[in-house]
Amino acid sequence: VGITFFPEDGEQPSVLLKQAETALKEAKRLGGNRIIVFQKDLHKKAREYLLLLPRLKKALQNDEFIFYCQPRIDVKQKKVCGGEILVRWKPPGEDIVSPRKFIWVLEESGLIIDLGIWIAEQTCKALMSLPEDIYMALNLSFNVSPQQLWGSYFIDNLLKIFKKYKICPKRVKVEITENVFIERTEEIIQQLKTLA
Repeated sequence: VGITFFPEDGEQPSVLLKQAETALKEAKRLGGNRIIVFQKDLHKKAREYLLLLPRLKKALQNDEFIFYCQPRIDVKQKKVCGGEILVRWKPPGEDIVSPRKFIWVLEESGLIIDLGIWIAEQTCKALMSLPEDIYMALNLSFNVSPQQLWGSYFIDNLLKIFKKYKICPKRVKVEITENVFIERTEEIIQQLKTLA
């Protein structure tokens, strides 16, 4: 459902109808079954989404994402005890793009699942490339959105990746992004238990 208000958003029926249609399109883009109230920045956000979506699909196909490991330091022992995996987008010939500018498109389109699988694979490769004494002392973590955990596709693939690289799932920490409201909590907990 798309809603606009008279006279706050306009007085002309054609303008109000166009605004309600814009809000309705946004509701459908977000998966439907919701109410969206028209806001002036909806046009801008919809335009950004339409521009970024094909570029991000191409980025996934062409390996345009960059993998970083931000170390976690144990200050008492003065050594690296783990790390968090960070991903940035580097389109050819352009500067690195902040995740704030593109993660929302990946999440809303469902492409976040494919990126999450790529991140899991890169995390396992990074662990396996370490000398054994360092590997045994480290845990790497990466973020996932609740959307990735709602179906078995992501968890099943994650388990296959762990098996492929002979990684004990306890070596990798999966952190659920805190900026997204978690629905279907019980289902997500059951999915995560399969990793233990």
